[in-house]
Amino acid sequence: MHALFLLGPPRLTTPVATLRLERRPAAVCAWLAIEGPTSRQRLAGLLWPDSGDIAARANLRQLLRRLRAAGADVVEGGSVLALRSDLSVDVLRGSAVDLPPVLEGADRGDLLEGCDYDDAPDLADWLAAAREDLQRLRLRALDSEADRLERAGALAQALPLA
Repeated sequence: MHALFLLGPPRLTTPVATLRLERRPAAVCAWLAIEGPTSRQRLAGLLWPDSGDIAARANLRQLLRRLRAAGADVVEGGSVLALRSDLSVDVLRGSAVDLPPVLEGADRGDLLEGCDYDDAPDLADWLAAAREDLQRLRLRALDSEADRLERAGALAQALPLA
């Protein structure tokens, strides 16, 4: 089974190896995990905003080909791309509803840690907002868990979370 880790340095584990994802493949995976299925054109424009439409789509095609060649065949689709449905991901769209996984990831680092997108301003803005959203989710999850533990009388366990 393949597992994608977007919190902390982005990486993909396969049955054979762990692959560190470079910044653009990591951005594609993070976008698809959080935003859901997206057109090739939209992703190409986010990643290569200064390139023409044809060049940006060719760059995206090459990026996806390199991912597959490296054993990271995690993106599927034609004109609309999505992450494979059998892929395990540490950050998913709608994770606001499911607080325990957010809580478990509280100490794993920022979304796409170590990646910057100064050359892709819309993507950089999206990443900053996504990081803030995840931080809010983490704080809410920690607060909720601390309250639960306090009500259960487990004050020693609740204190570090508070």
